Amino acid sequence: MEIYNSEQEQVDALKAWWDKNGRITIIAIAAVLLGVLGWKSWMQNQQQRAESASVQYQQMLDTIEANPAQAMELGRAIVGEYPGSSYAVFASLAMAKLAVEQKDFDAAAAHLTMSMDQAGEDAIKQMARLRLARVLQAQGKGDEALSLLAVEVSAGFRGNYDELRGDILLSQGQSAAAREAYSNALTGYSDAPEKKDLVQMKLDDLAESQPE
Repeated sequence: MEIYNSEQEQVDALKAWWDKNGRITIIAIAAVLLGVLGWKSWMQNQQQRAESASVQYQQMLDTIEANPAQAMELGRAIVGEYPGSSYAVFASLAMAKLAVEQKDFDAAAAHLTMSMDQAGEDAIKQMARLRLARVLQAQGKGDEALSLLAVEVSAGFRGNYDELRGDILLSQGQSAAAREAYSNALTGYSDAPEKKDLVQMKLDDLAESQPE
């Protein structure tokens, strides 16, 4: 480190440094300031968009029972204006429910596929996948539904997946495979007594229907 012998030497050294580096320093400081301002502006814009999406989603929920057609319109607007957002995913899930109620299974499948593909949380993905498999089952697309269910899921969904798998296999006449799926569902429903009892009833009915 240089040691200056007088204040004048320090002033002269500072001037020399400024002549050499002052322009670069100003540009660097300006760039940093612009970056900070740009980041703050972007964050404010994101916050405003999130607030706007939240308001629209709440409006959708408020009208979903009284005016399903308006709710669908609001849902489509949310998906169009805020693609990839959590609100778009939840709006698609809600629209899928409405579509199922209207027996429009093609539309329901499309909404659920979008939700499954764009959801950021595993729980939402797994829920959308399960609902999509149910829609495919309702469309008579059992093999597609079974393929969709053939994934690893968290413990909270394992019973639901196995039960639906059992239902589909049973509808296809695959009694032995259905029995195995229902047995697995009993394990998955260890913390859900009501669901466990329902699956046990299905197993009992299946046993009674089998010739001795």
